[in-house]
Amino acid sequence: MKIEHKQIKIRDLVEGSCNDDETGRVVAFGGKLDIRPAIDTNCQMLCRDCNRRKSDK
Repeated sequence: MKIEHKQIKIRDLVEGSCNDDETGRVVAFGGKLDIRPAIDTNCQMLCRDCNRRKSDK
């Protein structure tokens, strides 16, 4: 895979950005940039359980 350095404007980066509340996925740059991938629902449940245990201490 060849990586190319490109300069882009912030305006172009945020254009077409989308935050999916159900999956937690965030994309930008017209869907070309995956800022935060979708979180597996099993992982979400594990994180909630872990955070509950931390707050119980």
